[in-house]
Amino acid sequence: MIVITHNHTYRANGCLIAHSVEEALSLAEGSGESEVFVIGGGEIFAQTIGLADRVYLTLVHSQEVADTYFPDIDTNQWVEIESIDYPAGDKDQFPHTYRVLERSSRS
Repeated sequence: MIVITHNHTYRANGCLIAHSVEEALSLAEGSGESEVFVIGGGEIFAQTIGLADRVYLTLVHSQEVADTYFPDIDTNQWVEIESIDYPAGDKDQFPHTYRVLERSSRS
């Protein structure tokens, strides 16, 4: 796991530490990774969405207030290849949709 942080003294057991997206991608490539998963936060999402070829997106169907949002994406550049709706249940308070999008073009 690679953690991106501005804190140059931050350490986490079992994690590689990077201080920029570019450094994190270099660490991933050097570790032989062929696919990188970005799990947040908002600033990192915004910095990496232009690099992505695939998005695994969970849309939570709720009007709750949040402090971090996924950036808007140009739907003309993406093709939905999977979509699964899940109802609220014992493990999930809100219904949600899991979507997989693949980039169809780069502008």
